[in-house]
Amino acid sequence: MKRLQVLSLLVIALLVLAPLAPQAEAAPLAQTNLLINGGFESGGGSSGTANWLPWWAESAKPADGSFNYAYRPSWNQESLSAGAASAFVYAGNSSQRVVNNWDPWWAGVKQVVTAPAGARVRFTVYARAWAAAENWPTPSDTAVPVSVRVGLEPNGSENQFASTVVWSGGIAPHNTWQAVSVEATVGAGGKVLAVISADYRGSSRLFLSAVFDEASLVVIDQGTAPTSPPPTNSGGGAAPTQPPVTRAPFVLPTPGPDGNIVYTVQAGDTGWSIAANAGLTLAQLQTLNPNANLGLLFVGQTLVIGQGQPSQPTAAPQPTADPNAATATPEAQPTAAPTQPAPATEVAVTNAGKMCVRLYDDVNGNALRDVNETPLAGGQLTLLDAATGAPLQTHTTVAGAIETWPEHCFENLAPGVYTIASAPPAGYNPTTANNAQLEVLANQSVNIEFGAQVGSGGAVTNPPASNSNTMRTALFGAVGVMLLLLAAGVGAFLFLRQR
Repeated sequence: MKRLQVLSLLVIALLVLAPLAPQAEAAPLAQTNLLINGGFESGGGSSGTANWLPWWAESAKPADGSFNYAYRPSWNQESLSAGAASAFVYAGNSSQRVVNNWDPWWAGVKQVVTAPAGARVRFTVYARAWAAAENWPTPSDTAVPVSVRVGLEPNGSENQFASTVVWSGGIAPHNTWQAVSVEATVGAGGKVLAVISADYRGSSRLFLSAVFDEASLVVIDQGTAPTSPPPTNSGGGAAPTQPPVTRAPFVLPTPGPDGNIVYTVQAGDTGWSIAANAGLTLAQLQTLNPNANLGLLFVGQTLVIGQGQPSQPTAAPQPTADPNAATATPEAQPTAAPTQPAPATEVAVTNAGKMCVRLYDDVNGNALRDVNETPLAGGQLTLLDAATGAPLQTHTTVAGAIETWPEHCFENLAPGVYTIASAPPAGYNPTTANNAQLEVLANQSVNIEFGAQVGSGGAVTNPPASNSNTMRTALFGAVGVMLLLLAAGVGAFLFLRQR
């Protein structure tokens, strides 16, 4: 009877104490990657990785012997399990590779994705370039120009050359992994095309290679779904949401005062079509426009397509002198006071672009900004001239909420290549590359993020515990309570047996 009473008391104790055990906190929901096989872990298909389609541009080799052409490259999946070098896989077991030997190329992979209409999405890819005249592990030749970009076509078109593609700036990730990202608003159709591009045109090496990994497309703002206008046609079919684009016939412009024949890019134009209409090769058009990227044109951009005779201004007619008029004696004119120079003002750059930079507290050190990782204050961002290394602008990062992330944008930048460098605050170590070269395009924004993790010496403030650590601590606490209760039960049982 006493034994039954003791066991009853133990059961009651378990029922009372079990709810008091620490409960594992649920981790916040992570942002969902809308891409299929974003890590390129599944093989198959024409690109070597499932769900990704290859694309490329082709142009004939010019007679002048230059490398301003593009041939079709090869695609394959790089896998550590198949013997790939670890440097060519950023995370997991596999990555996507595009490569050619000697001949330059411009190509990549793409995927059409379903996304919420009206949502703001961000497309991010990690990329690495390797251009070398010898086998691996020869380092990549940083003198070889390469431009890696990502793009989003917000209406779901499968045409990576469409003028509606929103492109990021370009990066040249020689010998390191770098992230490149772009944002766009999804159209009414709820489809978006995600494009990864690498451009080696103009160069030749035994190996011209680019590898991509950890691609993600996430919703950063749900936005408001756009509404389509009601159809107004009387027929049975739906009215088109936009009138078809009518291409005007190509008319050769007249030379300007400087003798340059300047063409303004229209919707649907490509570098190839403009060169053909002007009677030029693509290489000749590039020579006339050395600072233009003929593969990424935008409407309203101006290109020089030839040289002509400078246009002469028409002289204004002069009045005819009256021979009977008396000759007037000129009056002495007062000496004009010297003109004071106008005060210098900051001149806005025409077709300026901008570079937006974030520095985040990479709590778990995985070199990826997770949804619960916050802005990091006290870091130093420096924008430098890529050619000379001269600092142009600096900024000290500030703290803020994740919802209103305080990214800093270097504005009014002339189109060109810049170096951006990040120095974390005292007590932190970088978890990503601490500098990168990015190309800023006219009237566009290029984005980049840097991560840093608290070092062994500690920082001024303690980083928040990660979700995995919180859950692990709670589970250990619950198991400890259960073990104590079990030990108490066993002790009581042995005590009763001795009696």
